[in-house]
Amino acid sequence: MNFNVQISGASTEIQIGESGIVYFAGKEEHKRAYEDIISLEKLSGDGKTCRLHYIQDHPFPNHKLTKEYLDITSEDNVLRDFQETLSKKISAVTKRPRKLSVFVNPIGGKGKGKQICDKEVVPVLQLAGIQTDVVVSQRAYHFKEITENYDFNSVDGLIIMGGDGTYSEIINVLMRKRQHEAGVDFNSSSSLLKTMDFPIGVIPTGSACGLARLAHGVIDVMTSVLHIIRGRTDHYNIVGGFNNNKLIGYGIICFGYVMYADLMYDTDVNYRWMKTFRYIYVPFMHVFIKPFREVEVEITYEYLENKESGDTTEEEKANLQGVTDDLDFEDRPYDKQPAKKDQFIMLDYTVCGRWAMAKHFANLYQLTEEHLDSVKHFVNFNRIKSVRLRATENNDPSQREMNLRFNLDGESHQLETPDVYIKLFPRCLTLYTSYKGSRRWR
Repeated sequence: MNFNVQISGASTEIQIGESGIVYFAGKEEHKRAYEDIISLEKLSGDGKTCRLHYIQDHPFPNHKLTKEYLDITSEDNVLRDFQETLSKKISAVTKRPRKLSVFVNPIGGKGKGKQICDKEVVPVLQLAGIQTDVVVSQRAYHFKEITENYDFNSVDGLIIMGGDGTYSEIINVLMRKRQHEAGVDFNSSSSLLKTMDFPIGVIPTGSACGLARLAHGVIDVMTSVLHIIRGRTDHYNIVGGFNNNKLIGYGIICFGYVMYADLMYDTDVNYRWMKTFRYIYVPFMHVFIKPFREVEVEITYEYLENKESGDTTEEEKANLQGVTDDLDFEDRPYDKQPAKKDQFIMLDYTVCGRWAMAKHFANLYQLTEEHLDSVKHFVNFNRIKSVRLRATENNDPSQREMNLRFNLDGESHQLETPDVYIKLFPRCLTLYTSYKGSRRWR
């Protein structure tokens, strides 16, 4: 089926194909997949001009998606038939959601979550024909209560606007609900978790948005919105943290013991009065002022390959930080991606100079093989399936309470005993994304 129209004053045909439309603008042929067509919007009162809004990909290494448009002129009945045909194709061919709940953290990041939702997110979703139910949190941990009671059967998916802390709070509740409904004992680390098929879209409006970067290749609000409109999904890993045969929580980005746990505890508790300045002061204090605290830990790694599974080593002193995915060390084109493996990254630190540690943390969000090679004298790097950390009896008794600190996605937890087991649960989280590139933090 073809439609005779004018584009930029020149007559042309728009061809309706199985997977998209084809048209000429000047001498250049353009193809637009139906998932990339946002909408056809009427502009003039006489019905003779419409604006085709569409999603534009950009060449590697630019991972952003942008919203573009094309003005089309024709007779009223031609544009009306074109719009009707286009709408039917989009509904039939794509997996675009019809209605989404939008959970907004209004104070995360620069405190503009609600403003971005109202001015940038909801208008584009509505333009794509997607209904929204916007819910704004009113206090700390409010989303835990909201998520436990919200009727998700009334929507096709959920959008979370905030940062990693907000994502983690909501996803933890949803994962527990999914396992409870399936009769899975989530407190048992040996249980096989059920995948949470309910799709989630993450839009980066918080201070740290590592999950949005992993899922979309870039931290950009409009890119995230356009991935959601496309309607495609992919599965992502989570880790479970366990202590005394009970689930501590699920991690979507990172976890830490000793230095990272101490740093985040000071940020959340001891220096909260500093407000946003604490995010600068506390890391500086831990790297340049406070003595490095070390704990003797027995570590048991379970490897996916190359090393003996269950290899146990005694560490005289240790600081540990983990990342919940098999991160890539370099940004590669989509067609040159290595296969993702069911493993996650673990970094084990020993004492080093303060400047060396500061430089390492500055490079932590852009890990490369060259950097890890340059810090191998104080950073032990592993790709693993699980790890058990147990503080030995040889540690300073006065630091026992500190040795019970454990951090998961920036949330501080107090262990019952200084023994924690972290296990990977592959592909349990379903996210809205069409991104197929390298998975990196930043």
